[in-house]
Amino acid sequence: MTTAGTPGGLILLRHGQSTTNAEGRFTGWADVPLTSHGERQAARAAGLLSRAGLLPDLVHTSVLRRSIRTADILLAEMDRAWVPVHRTWRLNERQYGALMVSHRSGETPDAFIADLAVGTGCGQLKSGAPARGERVAKYNRLLELADAHPGMLPFGLNAA
Repeated sequence: MTTAGTPGGLILLRHGQSTTNAEGRFTGWADVPLTSHGERQAARAAGLLSRAGLLPDLVHTSVLRRSIRTADILLAEMDRAWVPVHRTWRLNERQYGALMVSHRSGETPDAFIADLAVGTGCGQLKSGAPARGERVAKYNRLLELADAHPGMLPFGLNAA
């Protein structure tokens, strides 16, 4: 980034509104386009950055078309289409479509669901607040698994 002739700095810019954002859904790695509103957001961001004197000299983006399109609009609006753009999947959004184990209907004190969540490595267990005994049993089982497998610590559980 160049600011009044001085190199250095980092600009973080989120892509404009996507079609699934407009529907109120998480997008994750789904490769969906920008809406026309999202394209206008990218153009507005370009104007704001230009007026602030923040001119990118290198762009990194994900390989998802909503991010690529946002970067393309930004650079075109700033008359900087010559700027190198590096794309990598490592900058993709979090994959919200990842496996989540859910146990919300027909709840029982059976804590097998905790073992299933840990065994599949999904990292997410949806069982509700531990306000009821059958839910507490699942959380207690997660703690037992964390104690039994040091270093594995599922679900962000910290060692005591």
